[in-house]
Amino acid sequence: MFQELQSYQKIHNDCLVPPYYENQNLASWVTYQRRKYKDLQNGISTTDLTQEQILLLNGVGFTWHVNDAAWRRYLEDLKTHAEEYGCCALPLNHKRYPRLGFWMKEQRYQYSLQMQNMPSRMTNEQINALESIGFMWDGRVELLETTWWNRFHKLRRHKDEFGDCEALRCWVDTQVKKYRRMNRRMGCLSSRQKLKALECMYAPSIDSYGMEENKRKYEIMSIRTADL
Repeated sequence: MFQELQSYQKIHNDCLVPPYYENQNLASWVTYQRRKYKDLQNGISTTDLTQEQILLLNGVGFTWHVNDAAWRRYLEDLKTHAEEYGCCALPLNHKRYPRLGFWMKEQRYQYSLQMQNMPSRMTNEQINALESIGFMWDGRVELLETTWWNRFHKLRRHKDEFGDCEALRCWVDTQVKKYRRMNRRMGCLSSRQKLKALECMYAPSIDSYGMEENKRKYEIMSIRTADL
């Protein structure tokens, strides 16, 4: 069974075999190894897990505390998504990260428990890690963020295809004015990210709208300089 774990590790780059994995024998086996290791840590001498076996498993990056490792992996997935799309919002049935939306929902639930001084698995370190990448605890606010970024990506696709942003220029002008006012009042992270995205969208180009786009870019840059 150890050889099958090695094969899994080469394919997935980790040893986090999920309970629903197609190879149920392997999924059960890794769970059993963790149970034996926990018994060993608790001083239960009846376990048959040897130091040689522990060293072998450590050699392939075996994770003994699967919950912490899985949490970190979800966090890295969310961070990658946020870097690519500018925000942490994504649907529950996202094609690339099909389980990440459910994980985010669970984090909000655990956070709400902690805020009510109720038993929660959420730690302060986890809260800080999520907030550092722009995670929002209010799912309703994040829904508004999703709408905004969907429109932004529509604008970007339009620009990539046609070389200008004429179709959504009115919307862009509205956003620039809105987030200029918002930054003046609060200086919030979300609006700074949006202004930065708009600035990148209006990078200098050589098409027929180049001069106008350059003008808009520097207008946005001046807004960021004055308000941020």
